Amino acid sequence: MSYFKFKRIANDILFITYINTNERFIKRLIIINRIFIPLVFIGFVCLLLTGCNTESVVNSSLSGVWIETTHKTDTLAFNNQFQGFILNREREVRYGYLLPKGHSGPYTYELKNDSITLLWSASDYNKGTNYYFKPDLKNNQLKIGNFYVDSIENNEVLTFSKIQD
Repeated sequence: MSYFKFKRIANDILFITYINTNERFIKRLIIINRIFIPLVFIGFVCLLLTGCNTESVVNSSLSGVWIETTHKTDTLAFNNQFQGFILNREREVRYGYLLPKGHSGPYTYELKNDSITLLWSASDYNKGTNYYFKPDLKNNQLKIGNFYVDSIENNEVLTFSKIQD
């Protein structure tokens, strides 16, 4: 057998081995894809289901005007466009001018399980403060920890009723 014939036979064997290796690789890929793609799809669906956030439902239900039920002088006007609300407080005379009481103005918020993180826009403090928060949307009421009334304890809860959508 000549060298060239031997080399040709060796190359043919290597080529056949290469084809068989590729076929095995492709078959493995097909088997993996039959298992992997459905698992990825199932994982994606599970991620979507667990990632569903009821916060957006609560946020949309909060929109409107809410009045504090004890004194009936302070209101919260929720706006879903910027995920915030405006606290409108009764007015008082200060420095010869009729001005809203302290802590009036816009707030941004972030809802959590049973709390709300508030950030008063007029404050230079850039981290929110957590307060108790319990919406009762069936009865159009929400309970929120005292975040603005100086005359009562900070751990006391204020109740608001919805008066306008």
